Amino acid sequence: MGGIGSGPRARISNYVENTCRIDLRQMNRDWVLCSGASGVLSWVGRIRNEKGALEWRMRSSGIKLKWPVSGNLNYTQFVEMTTTLPNFGGERWWFLCPECSRRRLVLYLATVNRFYCRDCLKLTYYSKLQDAYGRAICRRDKAEEALKRALLAPCSYRRRALLRSRHMYLRAQANGLLAKKFGVEAPRVNE
Repeated sequence: MGGIGSGPRARISNYVENTCRIDLRQMNRDWVLCSGASGVLSWVGRIRNEKGALEWRMRSSGIKLKWPVSGNLNYTQFVEMTTTLPNFGGERWWFLCPECSRRRLVLYLATVNRFYCRDCLKLTYYSKLQDAYGRAICRRDKAEEALKRALLAPCSYRRRALLRSRHMYLRAQANGLLAKKFGVEAPRVNE
């Protein structure tokens, strides 16, 4: 009993990265949050590459969400919202979690087709299960993706140069951790 490979296994569905989420920061960047505003949010799961989209419409006291499940079946949910007044002026919007009624910036789609906060769903971050080398590889890969997007999209030379130097730094860091892990000399990073 208790041999290699025994014990609880982490389930893919328990990661934040693989769960549909609605993020008020993104909505605030992309749209004006006022009564009657509406839009469409789409997502791609980072682990299983699931795709989906949902429609939203602001109401006076919250937001109405609508998303397709299968065929012609749609789910809807109303999530209450509140505001706070920061010291520097303006107002900050918050979701109220339907389960615990705490203020949250991000809500996640549960397997029961309702949105709740990360604490209520007991979600964890995938990076918590990785060692330092695994996290460095993920950071390097994200920087590489950003650099590829910048090379394809119209952006300034300065932005490309910053992304390239960040990518080279993260590659060197990952190589150093790899060398430390296996006790070999770190390979040199060339541009």
